[in-house]
This record gives sequence, structure tokens and C-alpha cells, in this order.
Amino acid sequence: DPSTRRLYIADSHNHAIRAVLLGNGVIVTAVGILGEQGSEGDGGLCTEARLRRPGAVAVDVAARRLFVSDSGNHAVRIVDLNSGIIGTLAGVPGAAGQAGAVGPGGIVKAATAHLQLPQGLAFDPANNDLYVADSGGHVVRRIDITGGRITDSACQCSVPTVRVAG
Repeated sequence: DPSTRRLYIADSHNHAIRAVLLGNGVIVTAVGILGEQGSEGDGGLCTEARLRRPGAVAVDVAARRLFVSDSGNHAVRIVDLNSGIIGTLAGVPGAAGQAGAVGPGGIVKAATAHLQLPQGLAFDPANNDLYVADSGGHVVRRIDITGGRITDSACQCSVPTVRVAG
């Protein structure tokens, strides 16, 4: 986050998001309770919330939001960096799935979609979209943050097959 000179890191094994303060190199816990896993905390302070194996982070610098792929909870969490309040943006914590209602061209509310081990995140500030690598579903999902909808992106991925000649 250039405005606060923080580098956010998903500390998966400690169930937290850490921040390196670039001015002095100090590392602090920014989201979660270090070493404690769970899914509690929506609507409260992010430092009192629980995560389960977070996989990645992305920052919306203009709106001062931090997105967290809460992989072990099958959800994407959102933190308001001004207030420190955390919520669930997409997925149903603890309910793994493959967003069954989302198919090619299908649209569902992000809050009720079922993700399976969301990992990588990329934020598109021009369109206010968050792209989520839904590793268990083998698909990249697009969350329209303004409209609160989730869709499959143009990329439907599958497990690669290797053929050996001979």
C-alpha cells in the first residue's frame, strides 16, 4: 500500500496477513490473530477476526481496501483499511463448492457463491473488479465489486494432460 508504505503478505501457516512497514522493516499482524484459525469476525476489527490458511492479498489503493483469499474458509474477505472492519466479499465461509450456480455466462451474488480453495487475487481498478483464482474449481472468477456479482471469467482452466510419445 503506497499510501502507508506497507507490504502485505499472506502468512498461510499462521492464519494471518502480515504487513512489513517499509520505513523501518518492522513486521506486524495486519489481519487475523497470529496462529489462530477460524472464520469469525465479520463486521468487527480485522485484527480480532480469524482466517484459515489465507493464500493471497490484493490492495485497492484508491478505495483503501485490502482483499484476502481466505483459502481454508473457501471465501474472499475484504478489509476497509480506513476503519479496520472486515467482511466476507465472496463465498460462504466453511462451505466448499465450485460456485455451482455460476456457469458460462451465469451470474450469482458473490456473497452466496461457493468457492473452493480461492488462491491468487488481482484487482482491476479501472473496472472495480477482483479476479480470483478458484484453484479447486479450476477457474478464474471475476467479482464485480460495485454490483456484488461473481461470474466465471473467459478462462476456464483444466488439469493439464501430458502425453508421452512412444
